[in-house]
Amino acid sequence: KCTKLLRQVVGFHTEDTKGVRLSFQAVDLSNRGQVGVVKFEPEKRDPKKSPIVFAGGLGPMTIGAYFALLSQLSKLEGRPIYAFSPPGMPESTQPEGTKVGPDLIYESYLKVVKATISEGGHFVAMGHSLGTVPIRHLYFHPNDLTQIADQFVMITPVPAEQEAKAGFSFNPLFLQGS
Repeated sequence: KCTKLLRQVVGFHTEDTKGVRLSFQAVDLSNRGQVGVVKFEPEKRDPKKSPIVFAGGLGPMTIGAYFALLSQLSKLEGRPIYAFSPPGMPESTQPEGTKVGPDLIYESYLKVVKATISEGGHFVAMGHSLGTVPIRHLYFHPNDLTQIADQFVMITPVPAEQEAKAGFSFNPLFLQGS
């Protein structure tokens, strides 16, 4: 009953997609906030394929918006997907008065990887929109984790600081912490 209510609140289907099971966990952040992680677990797992750790973008129900995509990707690829939203989004929390910037988003990604992928384990780093900020940073700082990112996938990435200075659109809130 609780799982169905949780799914309704975050915009998920109330039942699992055929061939994929969902589970939920919370990961604590240093600022007393939490990110909610949704695990998409395929019934037929391909042991040769690394799991995906997916960072969503901004939106009123970010992981709910990706539900169909991530369910099908998990099922077709035969690999688990751990998906979360940046702090302050519906599936995650943050203390009132704290700002979300690149450092907190990156910390969130690192903590989710550490909570879901074993030390020395391999994974695919994936993000959409704002969720590409930690993917880009991890690409340039792979030693920040003991886990190993085999691939980096950015879906409609937000511009990096250098791109923003060249005139591309970028939210000033995220430039401040870059």
